[in-house]
Amino acid sequence: MYNPTINKITDLQEINRFIRKYSFGLIINTRHNTPLATHLPFHSRTENGNLVIYGHFAKANKQWQSLESGKTLIIFSEPHAYVSPSHYDHEQNVPTWNYCSVQCYGNAKIIEDESKCLELMRDLIEANDLPYLSNWDTKIGDDYKSKMLKGIVMFRIDVEDIQAKYKLSQNRSINEQQRVSEYLVQHSDSNARVIGEMMSKNLEMSQS
Repeated sequence: MYNPTINKITDLQEINRFIRKYSFGLIINTRHNTPLATHLPFHSRTENGNLVIYGHFAKANKQWQSLESGKTLIIFSEPHAYVSPSHYDHEQNVPTWNYCSVQCYGNAKIIEDESKCLELMRDLIEANDLPYLSNWDTKIGDDYKSKMLKGIVMFRIDVEDIQAKYKLSQNRSINEQQRVSEYLVQHSDSNARVIGEMMSKNLEMSQS
């Protein structure tokens, strides 16, 4: 991705936090030179200092059949906001869009071990539906779980390259960034408010 130095994020802890918060991503690979893409929920872990991303396809989705044949890309992208030139010192500027995105490239491996698949399914429930976890542990029978696993294909991505970008008007003056941030945090759109809050945090860090 086009990622100027001023926008780059390299802190693995921050990247992992972002992925966990915006865990519904887009997985892309190719089959016969044709791009394939599916929106999926993901779960990330740091293992031996490296980022590993886990997910699963419905078995009926044939994209999984080409997972191990080449590189895989997963894109996590969520908060974004339009930025008007009216917030700049001089209005003779172009509009832009602030946003955050993380792209992860790596090799995929299908997981066939049932106990590992159950562990990963439990992790996904724990991360997204903690109140239901006790039901999963005590009320859902092993036969049902095994039957459920037959309908999905679990995989892991060992991430080799991470490209993370927070475009938060870092190229503008401090005063301009503050005005944009103050406007966005009051916006009716929740995405815009998140971007405004991130801009405010980034300003605090850059001035500390």
